[in-house]
Amino acid sequence: MENLDKVIYKTLGNRLKEIRLYNGYSLRDVADKVGIDFKKVSRIEKGEAKLDIDTIKRICIALNTDYDYIASYVQDEFRKYLNEEN
Repeated sequence: MENLDKVIYKTLGNRLKEIRLYNGYSLRDVADKVGIDFKKVSRIEKGEAKLDIDTIKRICIALNTDYDYIASYVQDEFRKYLNEEN
């Protein structure tokens, strides 16, 4: 069984990357808007960096997306993960 935190961060990162690419933003674009290093944005997208809620919200603002939309997507993927494990 994969670590639950890893599943959540990976799911979150994948979704944020999809939205970033859809909007045509580079890693640097997002990093500059959020005020973090572009390498951290890359690690977030790969699910390799832990985040706090404030950082997630700032990234959502930078990507012109709704925090609730991201949260519900992660929640849906979490449910799928739990169903696969049972």
